[in-house]
Amino acid sequence: AMGKSKEKPTGPGTPGHSSVNGSYFLPCPLFAGASDGAGVVVTGGGLGGIEYGGANVLEAHAVGFDPEFSWNTFAQIDEGKSQATYISYSPELGAFVAAEQELAASHTCKILVVDGAAKTMKVITSWKLCDAGKDPESTVVRVSPSGDQIASGGAKGLLQLWAYSANPTKTGELKGHDKDITDLAYSPSGELLASAAKDFTVRVWDQKGSELHRLQVNHPKTQQPMIMRTCLFMANEDGSFSLMTGSHGPRGPSIMTVWSLAAGAKVERQKIVDEGAFC
Repeated sequence: AMGKSKEKPTGPGTPGHSSVNGSYFLPCPLFAGASDGAGVVVTGGGLGGIEYGGANVLEAHAVGFDPEFSWNTFAQIDEGKSQATYISYSPELGAFVAAEQELAASHTCKILVVDGAAKTMKVITSWKLCDAGKDPESTVVRVSPSGDQIASGGAKGLLQLWAYSANPTKTGELKGHDKDITDLAYSPSGELLASAAKDFTVRVWDQKGSELHRLQVNHPKTQQPMIMRTCLFMANEDGSFSLMTGSHGPRGPSIMTVWSLAAGAKVERQKIVDEGAFC
């Protein structure tokens, strides 16, 4: 239900959402979300499953801002015991990619096709990333620009590569991190993959799985290494690209850093973009 009512929903997984001054209330905890940039948003959240008092759901929403903010939930998938830990949108696949974990069970990756006009959302591909209790958790997934490769990262430095198809297969593992992977990013050409982790490094890999660069940011006062939280490639006007990383210390500050990764050039920290409340 749309409008500016301040009445909150009465239960998880219900369509009784409300917006107030452009804010949107979800009926259950939100763990992940992504937009296709064209008015469709997919969110994942829940309360642990029906036996814990609320459903775990993936929801598709139509979002508009002309002339006023509007939000309409048009599709929902009950995930049972699984909770989405990460969602992204892949223009190459024209689909959303979700990493999910099930309590004391396996972690999976799902490819979701959402049709805003038909108001539908369906899973077209799903496969197991790891087994709980046997393998480290997988919590982050990224699709290459070509759409034929997917990278997944998780606990204890687990970083896997998958060949995308109707039945995705694992093609390799990149070894180097020994702490949880926090983010992944492909370069615009797809030739490089960056991985951020809690081991205080962002590492850059080539298509052969070789580590090309290892980046680290130190606290400006203590000079202690900072946890790397995010990484993102950015195209430059001259055709080259840079890598932006986000890091933070135990009690701040938070630092966004831009690195030059020109072919054959030394990796160089260009500048601190911001020292704010990054998290």
